[in-house]
Amino acid sequence: MLAHHRSVIRGLLQYILETGVTELSHLQYIHTGDRFPDTIVGIGAGMALSKLNWKKPIMVLAAMVDEPDVTKVSMRTNEWALARGVDLQGALVEASAAVGGAGGGHRIAAGAFIPHDTEEEFIDGINRILTRQFASADTDNS
Repeated sequence: MLAHHRSVIRGLLQYILETGVTELSHLQYIHTGDRFPDTIVGIGAGMALSKLNWKKPIMVLAAMVDEPDVTKVSMRTNEWALARGVDLQGALVEASAAVGGAGGGHRIAAGAFIPHDTEEEFIDGINRILTRQFASADTDNS
């Protein structure tokens, strides 16, 4: 069972790296659809971050097989981004509430559930919030 779990996680990481992420100004993201269990997308996000653009938080979106109207979102970042003002929990709480979802977690790792039909609006919102967070750190350090 553990070997299968590890195999699925490796498959997710390989999928992210081979498919590639979409990069916005302050965010990189990928939607895995229903290819992988929603329970492991956060693990995949964390593993992929070090192999991609580590200066931008990564977001992985996944379809919820049991709830087709809901998308699960997992985000990860690193200490470098935290030192520059990034707070994923704050970003996900704000952006998910704006589209009728819910989010939470920690500054470095957080998640949310959003209505499926609000994904584009949500992604744009997250990028705007991250832009603001990075900018506020620049202002604080000036």
